[in-house]
Amino acid sequence: MLTEAHDENQRLSCQVASLKDEADMLKTRVKQLETEIGLLEDALTNMEVAVIDGYFVRLWQDTDGWVAYCPTVGSVVELDSRQQALDGITEDTRDMVAALVELGEAPPGKDISR
Repeated sequence: MLTEAHDENQRLSCQVASLKDEADMLKTRVKQLETEIGLLEDALTNMEVAVIDGYFVRLWQDTDGWVAYCPTVGSVVELDSRQQALDGITEDTRDMVAALVELGEAPPGKDISR
């Protein structure tokens, strides 16, 4: 009986240690997620919207530079400066639309008609 109680105590001790490890990992992950949320909030707060050739472009500064994204065309660029990102998304969007036309596909409808 004493051996069984000792074995049960050992098993429960291992479970407790395992749960403590899991709790520590979860606390670390929560801190990482809170940091990511803060970065996303900053990005959304500082997001700009531009129009390139009738397509909406989202533009924001990321930790690695400037990101420009045209969801309608499916184009995204990340470059060092805001102007480089705008120039890059303009070129990339035009290239993607031209490639679709060249393949005989209809380009995506413009978000804004001029």
